[in-house]
Amino acid sequence: MFGSSISAVLTYLMRIQVPAPHGGFLILPLVSNPILWVVDILVGSVISGVIYGLYRGKRKKIDN
Repeated sequence: MFGSSISAVLTYLMRIQVPAPHGGFLILPLVSNPILWVVDILVGSVISGVIYGLYRGKRKKIDN
């Protein structure tokens, strides 16, 4: 959820307009700046992955 929030904030700061409230990549033709929108999604995904990796690393140390 944190990575998704980062993506949403980046989209807002870059003033990218997404007219549909949902739809994923199906609404790509409707987005005002589709390339930046996809970059924002990728940034949020990478942040989510890093946070998950850190969480899993700490969890393994606790379990051992």
